Amino acid sequence: MSTDKQGSKETDSFVKHSADVSNSGTIGTFDFYIWTLIPAIGIIFCFIHTEQEHLWNWTGTTAAESQSLQSKIIVSVISTVIGGCVVATLMKAVSAVFFTFMKYQGANFSHFAAVVGGYSPSYLPILFAGRRWFGILLIFVILIISTVTKQLAVVSMGVRVISFNDTMTSYTRDYKSCVATTALGEIGKMLPLATLDAFNSLRNQNATYTNEYYDKSIPAGLRGESTYVRELPYANVSCSIVPRTANYSSENPMSQNFTAANTLYESISSWHAEIALAMNRDLGENASWVACTIDVGHATALTSCKDTLCHTERVSTITLFEKDYPSGIYDFMSTMFKMTAPGSMVTRNPLLSWILGANITTYVDIREKIPGESLQTIQDRVEIFGTMAGRILCDYNNKELYTDTVTFQSNYISSQYYVNRILWKWPFWLLAGFIFVIWILCMMAMWMTPESRIISVEWFISQYISRNRYGYLSGSDLVKTHQKTLLQVVDTSSNENVGNVSVIQTDTYKDIKVQRVRRDKQYQ
Repeated sequence: MSTDKQGSKETDSFVKHSADVSNSGTIGTFDFYIWTLIPAIGIIFCFIHTEQEHLWNWTGTTAAESQSLQSKIIVSVISTVIGGCVVATLMKAVSAVFFTFMKYQGANFSHFAAVVGGYSPSYLPILFAGRRWFGILLIFVILIISTVTKQLAVVSMGVRVISFNDTMTSYTRDYKSCVATTALGEIGKMLPLATLDAFNSLRNQNATYTNEYYDKSIPAGLRGESTYVRELPYANVSCSIVPRTANYSSENPMSQNFTAANTLYESISSWHAEIALAMNRDLGENASWVACTIDVGHATALTSCKDTLCHTERVSTITLFEKDYPSGIYDFMSTMFKMTAPGSMVTRNPLLSWILGANITTYVDIREKIPGESLQTIQDRVEIFGTMAGRILCDYNNKELYTDTVTFQSNYISSQYYVNRILWKWPFWLLAGFIFVIWILCMMAMWMTPESRIISVEWFISQYISRNRYGYLSGSDLVKTHQKTLLQVVDTSSNENVGNVSVIQTDTYKDIKVQRVRRDKQYQ
């Protein structure tokens, strides 16, 4: 019987008198197939994941619907398979490579027995590194690779919108010319509804429709995105602080012309009006008077729309409409001031208060200071007021049909759906290449050191038997295992033909040496 020495001698280094030299250049059929199949599955699943849109589609009318339970399960399975194959192949390659390093640095059977006596093959790099920082760093690298690869497929998925575009043609009026309301009776007919429309625009600005206070020429049912140029009515307003004259009155602030007699026919126009109002009335006698001239014309406007929400911006100077007589914006604006005239002398007209800077829905006392009251504010508000009045009159157009129109195209999404798909493929191409590289390393290590195929007690025993006890010799130095025990391999039979190979673990418990057979196998 060949027996190892059962002393207490321990060593932490590899011994250079190894007799466990095996024939390199061969890989077992089973080992080759199993460690080729695992990385092959990982590579195949990488390409299945990248080309999944050719195999299946997960769609829905909403983003949540496209992320169905079935899609989550399939992606999770793919992610798990890829991550598992990467980690398994990596661990096998690392173990095989370090097994080869240990073997060619002189590790003998007793050193390898320490691995199967308490360590798993994944602990080989730590044994080789001697518990230095390299081993700790390697553990972290493997943990990071394992975590990333197992979640990469899930993270790579995302929802995208697939849409189909279409175009539609729309028409809108071009306000190059407007017909003034020439008959006093005609403007009297339209004023009740027109003034209500104006007040509604001032009080309830439809900000979800347009940035303008009043714009009725935006086509109903407009869809998608569009940009078009048209002519729109605008008021050209000029304001200045002036001394008070007898013609100025807060009760009747409007005039066709403050400086000319109303009997002078040529001094008035349907598109011209003037307004005078007191600024800073809270100062009493020290209030300033502001006079403004209002002339309505047309200017080029650029309108950008998303569906029926449009933003309009004037992009040219204002060209005044030709003079027309006798009724127009003066009558319109005067009627609005009369409609809002207060019944008390100590109350402001709300329309005048709005021009001065107040909210049109807020009550303001005559001695109350209006925040932001200034000459510029007055000019801006009068411009809004005059523009709105001019557009309402142009829409009425003296009950005549308009002929100038603008044609434009809008692009809109006719249909769309959501698809849950892979967002980026290149990480999986790199991952497939990585699996292939570590498979090559694994095969090279297994080819150089066949013992790396299976690291187990049964394998060590079978090696001892198959080599007639000459492949691995007992009597090598004892090594410390993970529980501070000694591990040996002994042949308990002296018979050349029939024997029993045993792996014996030696422990010391309360100063008593205890030996236990961990594995044994009979041979003949």
